[in-house]
Amino acid sequence: MARKGLVVGMKVDESIPASPQCPSCIEAKQRVEPYPQQSHTEIAEIGDLTVADMWGPARVKGVNGEIYLTVYTDVKTRHRVRFFSRDKAHQLHFLQSYRAFLKTQAGKRMKALRVDNGKEFVNDAIKSYLRSHGIRLELTAPYSSAQNGIAERSFLTIFNAARAMLFAHDLPTFLWPEAVSYTIYLANRSPTRALPNQTPFEAFWGRKPNVAHLQEFGADCWVLRQDTALHKLARKSRPCKFMGFSEESRAYRSAH
Repeated sequence: MARKGLVVGMKVDESIPASPQCPSCIEAKQRVEPYPQQSHTEIAEIGDLTVADMWGPARVKGVNGEIYLTVYTDVKTRHRVRFFSRDKAHQLHFLQSYRAFLKTQAGKRMKALRVDNGKEFVNDAIKSYLRSHGIRLELTAPYSSAQNGIAERSFLTIFNAARAMLFAHDLPTFLWPEAVSYTIYLANRSPTRALPNQTPFEAFWGRKPNVAHLQEFGADCWVLRQDTALHKLARKSRPCKFMGFSEESRAYRSAH
């Protein structure tokens, strides 16, 4: 200002060296540095890095009392596996199940797990299990959820779609686990920017997904009643809403 003559009445003693830092300015203005839009970490194989996060508690319990959702995502393929629970005490079991899933279904070892600093993941039981199987634990810095951006964005995408599914057919909120499950089922079979020429399903399983069986969530359907107690003049079918597909059998899931 003084050098360019922008003001009058200002004199600057330039013989005094300028301080490299102003503590007051640091205290008043310090902020988190922006994270890069894309990660530059190279992931070579399935299992090299898995990110996990837990959401909850939900304000509305699911049909089976679910209030928590845990999602494991393989960073190489972006393939997701979800787990529901009534409390936070099942994370070690979910970790064991996911590790076994990678081993038996893809023939791959789980090499690294990235989570936030939540106590549901960072505890002696999980740390001991990871060490015993040679799995590296990566933690995000406190208050820096963006460092686990894949997991954070995953929840945003999942719940945006699940809400839309429920709203489209005016379905009750307690069906949110069904909507979330079907959303993840579809996401694994849908294009993603992280995989320009593949779906997560193909990247993980090595074959293109068949989507001929897909139906609209919440669509009307008729379920054949097969209980033996029916009398001759009873209705053979009952109206239901399509909820997705069973993971245990070749069957549809529905809600009456």
